[in-house]
Amino acid sequence: MTGLDPTPHFTSTCMVALSKIPNKELLVDFAPPYVPNHKNIVLYATGWAGKFVPLLGKILSDLTLDGHTPFDISHFALGHIYFKALAKAS
Repeated sequence: MTGLDPTPHFTSTCMVALSKIPNKELLVDFAPPYVPNHKNIVLYATGWAGKFVPLLGKILSDLTLDGHTPFDISHFALGHIYFKALAKAS
């Protein structure tokens, strides 16, 4: 590409934590019912989604502000399967 400076002006490190979920599915959902105030907590977890960050931001803000989004995220609503309640200490 013409006009680009080959010298980096900014470098950084990106840490990615991959889950043990097969195929590294994205999880976009409200918190599971056992979480207090779960209807007011929106989660995004796992997956290779860096290139979708603007769209994910829109979806998460829709969920946070309106409680729904016009995008079909039903296939990402798997949190109830993968997020488990911690045992309460007695």
